[in-house]
Amino acid sequence: MNPIQKVIDMHCHLFNLNYLPVAGILRRYGGQYISPLIARGIEWLLLKNTAESFPVQTEQLELNLHEDDYNTSLDQYLGKAQFAFGINDVFEFKVNDSISAIVSMTRVGDVLSGPLSDALNDYQATFEPEYGIYEEKLFENKFARIEFRAGLLRRMLQNLMENA
Repeated sequence: MNPIQKVIDMHCHLFNLNYLPVAGILRRYGGQYISPLIARGIEWLLLKNTAESFPVQTEQLELNLHEDDYNTSLDQYLGKAQFAFGINDVFEFKVNDSISAIVSMTRVGDVLSGPLSDALNDYQATFEPEYGIYEEKLFENKFARIEFRAGLLRRMLQNLMENA
């Protein structure tokens, strides 16, 4: 009679964020601090910046449709140093490092319109109502408006990471 042999199946699955329900995970573990709009906005930003190796050609063209500073990184637009990190650095990140990494992926246009902008509006209405409803006309110039939105993004991420 043959002795029982132990068989170990060693394999690996590689996924990108397209295969994970990011918004659902954020909602599940973020509790009351993450509304559906905020979860979808953060999911959109992460998916946009972790695209497949061979993005669809129309997705690449989308960047070129906007004039002005729409595709400029927030850090660059605001004159701040770009947050640089290597893949191994991620394992040593503190909360502020994670926030800086996410903000470094953000473009000016992301905070002005679209899913991330909607998330910022929802966050502001819920957690910072003292600022009133976001309106472009309340700012003296475009730079002040974008600077406010960048600060709002940082505060939203800080709140979510501390309270999730």
